[in-house]
Amino acid sequence: MTEEIKCPIVEQEKKPSQKDMVYKLFNEAIQEDGKIVAGYPLKTYITKPVKKEVRSALFFMFKNNELSYKSNKTEKNDKQLRKYCSGLISNWLSKDDRYNVVVVNE
Repeated sequence: MTEEIKCPIVEQEKKPSQKDMVYKLFNEAIQEDGKIVAGYPLKTYITKPVKKEVRSALFFMFKNNELSYKSNKTEKNDKQLRKYCSGLISNWLSKDDRYNVVVVNE
């Protein structure tokens, strides 16, 4: 008779914060454009197509459980999740000071 031992401490891969993931995705999208000019804040380069790209990436990250969200509901349908992603982007663009940092040449 073998007995299974359950370990309460299991190493789990920590999911990135929503704030950091939004920032990372915007930076990646802006870098792909390659039109960054020194002397302007990052927010200058966040256009509608860039927002759309980031919103889509966030949506799929939530769907694939790569990013978690706090919600009273256990699961959101696609329409609710897209709306949540849009709100998440608007929220962090207004709250995160990193978007107002002026780009400098190194």
